[in-house]
Amino acid sequence: MMWRKLSGIDYLIHQTAKRQNSLGPRSETTEAIYTNFQTRKAELSERIKTLKTNQAKHARLCKAVYANRVPRMLADISRRLSDFPVLANKTLIVGTSALYAYEAAAVYFELDSVATEDSAVLWDTRKKISIAAAEPRGFIGLLKSVDKSFEVMGGNTARAANKEGFIVDLIQPASKKVLFSTYSSMADFPEDLVAVEIKGLAWLVSCPKFTAIGIDEQGFPVGLTVPDPRAFALHKHWLEMV
Repeated sequence: MMWRKLSGIDYLIHQTAKRQNSLGPRSETTEAIYTNFQTRKAELSERIKTLKTNQAKHARLCKAVYANRVPRMLADISRRLSDFPVLANKTLIVGTSALYAYEAAAVYFELDSVATEDSAVLWDTRKKISIAAAEPRGFIGLLKSVDKSFEVMGGNTARAANKEGFIVDLIQPASKKVLFSTYSSMADFPEDLVAVEIKGLAWLVSCPKFTAIGIDEQGFPVGLTVPDPRAFALHKHWLEMV
């Protein structure tokens, strides 16, 4: 909130990320609103500062006891996806990276089982979605907002990699009719990733989602949304048989 002089009169302005609203000219009522806002803002700022201090302390503990299993890049991508609720509801982390979620919930895997320098993001193509143009442009734009070095790999428009060799594959279930659209108009993002269709993924899209809180390499928590572990196990068994 702020005071703004218009035609010689002070008005209390409430500003958000998208708009500004006037709450009226300066008066006892608007003065009280402004004072309460500033007091509450200071209280919340102090609380956030305390929480961050405690979080950093616990992060050091997690590193000390080697609880920090989730690769930092995977964690950063998962956090960025969560910034877009509509997008997050239509994507799953699959492949070896999903094991970190199951491990956080119940079991412990040997390092060789979870060691990976890539991640696959499964896109639910049953409904098209879009992200506001003001946000990172396309899926590659989202990845670049995590690490600017991400680029679409030449000859494979479904794969992106950063300078350290961390690879992200965008995949979708195979279908007779191409239903995939990363955004409302793919033509607006000619440099974007285009999900590749892979047979046998329909049941992973349709199965219940499983979410767990893992610990990244820096010791900080991260939410991971993956397929139900039963569906994951069946899918892996099916892959061995085909």
